[in-house]
Amino acid sequence: MAPSESGGPVRPTRLQLASARCYDRLVRRADPHWEGPVRRRLLGGLTGRVLDIGAGTGKSLPDLAGADRVTAVEPAPGRRALLAERARDAPVPVEVADADAEHLPYPDASFDAVCCVLMLCSVGDPARALAEIRRVLVPGGAFAFIEHVREEEPGARARVQRAASPLQRVLLGCDLRRRTEEAIGAAGFAVGEITRNRPFGPLVPSQPIIAGRASAPR
Repeated sequence: MAPSESGGPVRPTRLQLASARCYDRLVRRADPHWEGPVRRRLLGGLTGRVLDIGAGTGKSLPDLAGADRVTAVEPAPGRRALLAERARDAPVPVEVADADAEHLPYPDASFDAVCCVLMLCSVGDPARALAEIRRVLVPGGAFAFIEHVREEEPGARARVQRAASPLQRVLLGCDLRRRTEEAIGAAGFAVGEITRNRPFGPLVPSQPIIAGRASAPR
């Protein structure tokens, strides 16, 4: 489907586009091994008007075939350019927009479902982002998420994560130690079943990873 884009044409710099392509290669390396199957299971049942926040380069678009229409928001110009290219081959109509999770430019109750994959780790204010997600969802709407979170079990894994967290934040803008599951509940969502996995080596700091759904209050 041909995408539409709000906010004018995409004109990333060469450096931004090169960075986006590097990011795209990196995230797709992990896709067949763990994230892809989990994402397909979690997002495949979303229907109606779906908002994909922090859509990156568009890896989730094929998994949203059950939607009537997808709005994919991504603040990084290079990633957004690749996202717009991939949106042309998406199974449903896609609107690509320049927006971030903390300032969603949509009216209240605009979407039947919202999804994000490894996004809440990088926003400046997770509570505000979750409040925005709740605001744009219809009452009872679905919020599907995949996020890496704080290692709560004491031991070597927690020590490695704690040591790696400052560098991860500087290099990738990502906080490894957020208690995202608690934050979703604190934002007023009814949290459903959540799976918690450590799909990589025992000392990889960006885990455990949670995947689940929550619903906006009715």
